[in-house]
Amino acid sequence: MNKLRSWCGRVAVAGVVVGATIAFTAPAQAVILDFADLAQNGGSPGAEGSVDGLEFQISGIGVTATSYKVANANVAPVFGDLTKYGGAYLDSFSGGPGGLGICGNPNSNLSAAVGGTSTRGNRCDNASSDDNISGAVLGDAGFDEVIEVVFDETLIVSSLTFTNANHGTSFSGDIAIAFGALDGLTVWETFALTNLLDLTTARTLDRMYLRHVDEQFYLKGTTIDPVPLPASILMLAGALAGLGAISRRRRPTA
Repeated sequence: MNKLRSWCGRVAVAGVVVGATIAFTAPAQAVILDFADLAQNGGSPGAEGSVDGLEFQISGIGVTATSYKVANANVAPVFGDLTKYGGAYLDSFSGGPGGLGICGNPNSNLSAAVGGTSTRGNRCDNASSDDNISGAVLGDAGFDEVIEVVFDETLIVSSLTFTNANHGTSFSGDIAIAFGALDGLTVWETFALTNLLDLTTARTLDRMYLRHVDEQFYLKGTTIDPVPLPASILMLAGALAGLGAISRRRRPTA
C-alpha cells in the first residue's frame, strides 16, 4: 500500500511539474491579418476586387467579409436591422496602403474578379461610389455602411489598424465596433479612429462588425494573439507525461 501511495504521489508531482512547464512555455507568435497586403500582392482569392461572401485565407486563418447598411439613427442595431448592400472590397495601394472596405456600386467586371487572378484591377464604379467604409450610401443618406468580418475559428483580437479615405494614417473621427455576434447582447463600442487601435482588453471572438460613424476608413489589418490552452488540458497532458516517465523508470530491464 505504501508503495502504491508513493507511486501515485510521484505521478501527481510529475503531472504538476510538467503541466506547469507546458503552461509557462511561450505559445505561438501573434499573427497579423494584413488585408492591405492581400489587396496589393494577391493570394487567395487574389488582389484588388470584391470578396463579398467569399472565404479567403490570411496567415492560415479563413476570413469571410460581407457588407451591409444600417439606419444611422439606430445606434445599437442587432443583425436583423442590417440590410445587404454593395460588396466587401479589397482596395490596393494608391498613394498608401488600402485594405478592406465596401464598394457600394460594383461595376460590370466584378463577377469576373472573383476567380482569384493575380491582379484584378479596379472593380468598383468610382464615378458613383467609393470603396472604403463610409456614410455615403447610394440612394439614401440616412444610412451608414457596416462590414461584417467572420473568422473560421475563435480568435483573440488585440489591435486593429486603419487607413483613411486617402490611404493615409491621420484621422479626426470615430468608429463603432461590435466584437461578437449581433444578438442584442454584444455591445457596440465607439473608438477614436487611429492608424493603430490598440485594444486595452483583448477580445475573444469569431466575428466583428465595423461601422462608419463620421469618418471614412479601410480596415488595414488585425492582430491576432494565440489562444491559450485551458489549464485542465495542460494539467492532463502533464499528468500523462509524468505517468509515462515513471512507468518507463519502473520497467524491469531484460
